[in-house]
Amino acid sequence: MTVTSPPAAEYELVIGGMTCASCAARVQARLNQVDGVTATVNIATERAHVIAAPQVSPADLVRAIETAGYAAELAAPPPPDGDVTADDAAVRRLRGRLIVALVFFVPLTDLSIVLSVFPWSRFPGWQWLLIALAAPVATWAAWPFHQAALRNARHLSSSMDTLVSLGILAACGWSVYAMFVLDRGRTAVSGLAELAHASGGGIYLEVAASVTTFLLAGRLYEARARRTAGQAIRDLAASGARDVCVLADDGTEHPIPAGQLRSGQRFVVREGRRVLATPLLVALIVVEVTDLIFAVDSIPAILAVTTDTFVVYTSNVFALLGMRALYFLLAGAAARFRYLRPGLAIILTAVAVKLLTADLYEVPVWVSPAFIAAVLAAVAILSIRDRRPGARTARPRDRSPVPLPPVPISTGGRPAPAREAGSRSPGSGRGPGSSGRPRRATGG
Repeated sequence: MTVTSPPAAEYELVIGGMTCASCAARVQARLNQVDGVTATVNIATERAHVIAAPQVSPADLVRAIETAGYAAELAAPPPPDGDVTADDAAVRRLRGRLIVALVFFVPLTDLSIVLSVFPWSRFPGWQWLLIALAAPVATWAAWPFHQAALRNARHLSSSMDTLVSLGILAACGWSVYAMFVLDRGRTAVSGLAELAHASGGGIYLEVAASVTTFLLAGRLYEARARRTAGQAIRDLAASGARDVCVLADDGTEHPIPAGQLRSGQRFVVREGRRVLATPLLVALIVVEVTDLIFAVDSIPAILAVTTDTFVVYTSNVFALLGMRALYFLLAGAAARFRYLRPGLAIILTAVAVKLLTADLYEVPVWVSPAFIAAVLAAVAILSIRDRRPGARTARPRDRSPVPLPPVPISTGGRPAPAREAGSRSPGSGRGPGSSGRPRRATGG
């Protein structure tokens, strides 16, 4: 009795909170620690493909990811056209945060540098103005970095967001200390002394704002690229076959949805249900139009050399038809007709000789087409004749010594018994129907 184990289940999980390759590696390692689970995580699509044993449920997978400090859920089916996807929502959130960061970043940078380098330009309450400009950028705009850092710290781990969050907090904290503590008791100091000993050399609010702004810009471009790639993948999946016909043992076809196919089943996909124009079609059209333009454009140059009608038209015929489009056709013809390449070489050589001797000797117009037709006919005849079953083909000459077959000897003065046609004598190296030297029977 054979006991078959239930098949493994496959899941697609959407991971939230990943910001770098180390995050993806951490989630993948955590999933693979679960017994009976094989997982791969893609940072670009923020998804995990999991093959799990039957006893592992999706809730166990989500719980394992959450213990690593990330959010997870089962991938939902793609939304219908017109609905807002998760990528669209992420792009909108990042765009809003980036706009706010840019609005406050520009004046904060200008004021911070001017008030640091030129202490005489400071006015009462300048510290509170810089804090007011830096607070929206360092808190609300940079909240995604702080949130990821807090989540990682809760699980005793770190990532790139941890470094960014600590840098923003350190820059803001030291700037507040420098503005409110280092300047205490210092009045009428020079700009150099301000930079060396007072708050002039310790204001880094513009650094915190610039780091936040540039990283948000990078996240926004990344989210937009992910949205575009996801839409392209969805369009590609939509253009594929939705239904297939499974072949039964008796040859009958049973139509089923493509998602219900199982390993080992034979199926047929019916073509012709949808006609698609890929970018390759546009490229081929552009190539053919370009060939046509160059072919027509070169006719005046040829007329400057000769007015022969045959030369004018035949020198552009391959360009008019498109050499690139005819490449595979010519390659197939050369494979079928053995003497096509020598024939084309003869024709091109004749055309070249005719062009070189056009001033010395005038060839009638009908001679060139007749010559080309004759060469092509000879090529076709020789190639077809060479492909006949009875035609001899050249084989490499074997110079190794060939042992002679044994000569049958008659016994008792009787002739050797005759063999059937096509039979093989013992010890001979020839097969059925082979010819060799005539054999003579000798008496005993």
